[in-house]
Amino acid sequence: ARWSAWLLVETPAAAGRLAEAAQTAEQAAQACAADLAYSWQTRFLAAQLWCTALRGGGADEVVRRAGDLTDRTLPVLARGYTIAAASLVEADGGLLAPARARLATAPTGSTTVDVLLDWVGREAAWLDGQPDRAVAPVTARGGPALVDGLRRITARWAAYDAGAPDEFAADPAADRLPPVAQTLAAWAAADGFATAARAWHDLSVREEVRCLLAHGLHESDPAQAVPPLLAAEQLAEQAGLVVLVGRAHRALRRHAVRRDSRGPRSGSELTDRERDVLRLVAQGEPTRRIAGQLGISGETVETHIRAGMRKLGARTRTEAAALALEVLR
Repeated sequence: ARWSAWLLVETPAAAGRLAEAAQTAEQAAQACAADLAYSWQTRFLAAQLWCTALRGGGADEVVRRAGDLTDRTLPVLARGYTIAAASLVEADGGLLAPARARLATAPTGSTTVDVLLDWVGREAAWLDGQPDRAVAPVTARGGPALVDGLRRITARWAAYDAGAPDEFAADPAADRLPPVAQTLAAWAAADGFATAARAWHDLSVREEVRCLLAHGLHESDPAQAVPPLLAAEQLAEQAGLVVLVGRAHRALRRHAVRRDSRGPRSGSELTDRERDVLRLVAQGEPTRRIAGQLGISGETVETHIRAGMRKLGARTRTEAAALALEVLR
């Protein structure tokens, strides 16, 4: 029964039906909790986190729940999904060092986990401005079709940034997924990114943003380039995709469209305690461990985080931590 439930999570997730997979995983985790099936419960919880992270939204919740899970003894599959989810959210939020540190602790030995972590590692490298690492030779093969397709899309981006040809081998399984196929076709033709963005709309906000960004970057006419870039900027800001917001800003500046980055409010400096708390958030520590390290309550930790968010003009705690790192340098 557990394996059947797991297939009802893993199969739609691999096919890009992330909302369905997340809902099924949540229901299965509840059933496992009622039966005290701890090992299976953590697998389903971790898979739900991964689907949530990949779809977009709830970044702070993903990192918090991932911290709670990784404090426990987990099966390889559960730990792999959890680390992949938290690392992707942190990298998207600009916390690239914590994402890399988290990935360094990841387990190996499962094909699914190896492919997940391989893509997240490549994605973090691309977000960090290291396209050469994003197109390194592939060692982990197979795994979920959606993730392998995303790995190839990231390779396309990295090749574009590096000004080099994309040498990633085609994967017929991934090409059967319409959003992946349309995105790769758009890259091959340097056209069709608007169609690809629509294909990702209800699946993954970060991939919708990347298609809109690619659309704007491949247009030389400002009248055609600026609207998709503005749409990418808005979606990325709403989802807390800090690095992609920055890329949209840079692309807009090419067309003389300036965007002022949200920064600290005038006259509102972070207190020492707010700095301490946000520094620990940036290191990937969950609320209760921050409370234990600083000798304060969890509620007080949350109060300091909210205050820091207001002062830094951040929408999420992950974004606040990323901005705080800039202030603390």
